[in-house]
Amino acid sequence: MADIEQNRYKYSKHAGHHGGTGYPQARLLALIACGTRSIMDVVFGPTTIGETTYTPQLLRSMDEGMLIMADRNFASAGLLHQLRKTGAQFLVRVKLGRQLPVRQILPDGFYLSVLAGQPVRGLTVHAETTRRTETYRLVTSMCTWTRPASACPSASTPAVPGSGA
Repeated sequence: MADIEQNRYKYSKHAGHHGGTGYPQARLLALIACGTRSIMDVVFGPTTIGETTYTPQLLRSMDEGMLIMADRNFASAGLLHQLRKTGAQFLVRVKLGRQLPVRQILPDGFYLSVLAGQPVRGLTVHAETTRRTETYRLVTSMCTWTRPASACPSASTPAVPGSGA
């Protein structure tokens, strides 16, 4: 944004590794429709406030019929509970170190688990390129593309002994 006194009062410049940024910066968080790429809602403010702190302001634009996709820093219990209260479903990448109990292994490679006290379907994916292999853990509140994970059979049964996510 413009490097003027009014902006520098609220928005800071960053130090950086190569002399810093020349202009004050803002953090912007947007809710975007995948199909049309339409901006449905946006919040912004100083970069001294994190993305997950801004996220609850976007809940006003979420409702039934939506599938919210988010990266691993958004997989917090409180945030996912607030998101589900809107009626929307989620697909979130979670950190690999997060231990999820495996309740049931499904024929399609997914497993039923619990995240933040909510039933979820999980999948661990190993993506290979010619240069490296990446491992991702994804969880969704959807049991199938038409049903929430809470409707999955055995979603609340004890963990499968000796299984890891």
